[in-house]
Amino acid sequence: MSKGGTKQRHRDKNTQGISKHTIRRRPRRGVAPIPQTGMINKVFTIFPIFFLSATSFDFNCRDLNGQSVDWFAAYKLPILSDRSKHRSGLDFLYADSRKPESWQISSKQIGDDSSAIGRTLGQLWKAKNDQSIFYALYNDEHPGSNKSDSYRGHMKGVLLFDNFRGFWMIHSVPNYVDLSKPAYSYPKSGIRNGQSFLCVTFPVSALSQIGTQLLFSQPSVYDYRLPDSFKKLFPDLTKAIEKKSLSRAETAFSSVKSIESLGGVKFISFFKHKKYGKDLYGDLVAPELKSSFYVETWLNGPGDLLIKVEVDYAFSSSKDHSKWAVSDNGNLPYVCIGDINRQVCKSCRCYHFMKYHL
Repeated sequence: MSKGGTKQRHRDKNTQGISKHTIRRRPRRGVAPIPQTGMINKVFTIFPIFFLSATSFDFNCRDLNGQSVDWFAAYKLPILSDRSKHRSGLDFLYADSRKPESWQISSKQIGDDSSAIGRTLGQLWKAKNDQSIFYALYNDEHPGSNKSDSYRGHMKGVLLFDNFRGFWMIHSVPNYVDLSKPAYSYPKSGIRNGQSFLCVTFPVSALSQIGTQLLFSQPSVYDYRLPDSFKKLFPDLTKAIEKKSLSRAETAFSSVKSIESLGGVKFISFFKHKKYGKDLYGDLVAPELKSSFYVETWLNGPGDLLIKVEVDYAFSSSKDHSKWAVSDNGNLPYVCIGDINRQVCKSCRCYHFMKYHL
């Protein structure tokens, strides 16, 4: 959104899982089916558990009270020097699967390890020395660096899984997350501007689809642990983590997959490779979902692709590094959160966007 109240708008241009051998079904502690219109309320997690050890940490997204939650979305406010409240650049808005349409200001700031985001990511520090877990941190702007990895995907995220479940957090914050620090912290580089977050709890079997999506988008992975058991089960994930390229025989340079959360919510994941050569929003997201979208992305980069729509809004896009979109059709109430700017470029990079249905 640009100063004076502008938004971008684009008009619509017009699992596979792993093998299903049930060995045992593990109770889903702390996550109840969430009754929402148009969503499946039950999920049966089936995967070949005999390849994995019995270690379980119950990794989940965590809510404002530190309880397990199926998914949450968050928006960190930028520094608002002209306001009496929420001036620090560390306050954030939060909504989750229990009340998806009810946004509230967190009483804890984003750098607090007892905030929803701090508690969720704090699980990394508690389990990082366990050799049985899988985690991967990726960011085109690595912690401790002031340079951007322009060769690989423009994307930022965290994956943390035990042998049963885990979470995937997609965010827009540069130089984040820094696991080399002794405890969770939030970087100074992420304070000034608005930032977006989406955390989803998934069964471990979802790593098959997540791995395929990451292989398309080529993330810049800077820290990971990938046990042999996960390597055997999830070959695409292994290739993506180890920075392998798509096969030269590959002719499709975008991927759209429906991935089901542990609580049964279907998320649609959109990825494009740098060879896709088209606009993710106008050429992939809008046609696939058959809806026009209002899009908010960073507008301080080269080749901004801007279509303005006048609205009443409080601060300019020069203060907003978040990446999200909402449909303009009340009958198709989609919300998309990702890590892509909407720009025209000569050498386009790989991107990711994931949507949920209210």
